[in-house]
Amino acid sequence: MANVINKTTLEYKKSVNTPDYPVGDWIINPILPKCEKKYWKITGNQVKEMTATEKKAVDDAEIEAQKEITKENYIEQEKRELAIESLKTKGILDSKGDLIE
Repeated sequence: MANVINKTTLEYKKSVNTPDYPVGDWIINPILPKCEKKYWKITGNQVKEMTATEKKAVDDAEIEAQKEITKENYIEQEKRELAIESLKTKGILDSKGDLIE
C-alpha cells in the first residue's frame, strides 16, 4: 500500500493499491511540502511548494474571485429588494413584506 498524488489534479489518496495508479499520472509516496495544498505544484515527479511570487498569484486570484462573488451577491440582494418594493407598491405585500390576503 502506498500514498499517491495525481500529477494533474493534485488529488491525494492514502493507502492505495499502487499498481492501480500508473506512474505517468501519479506520484507514488510523494513527499509533501509543509504548506497549504493550494500552494503545491508538481515539478517532474515531486510535489514542491510554490515560490512567493506564485503564492501571491494564487492569493490574488482568490481575492478577485471573492470580490466577484461579493459583487454578484450585492446585485442579487438589490434585485430582491427592488422586487419586494415593487410588490408592496402593487399592493401584493404589506409594509413588512408579508403577503396581503
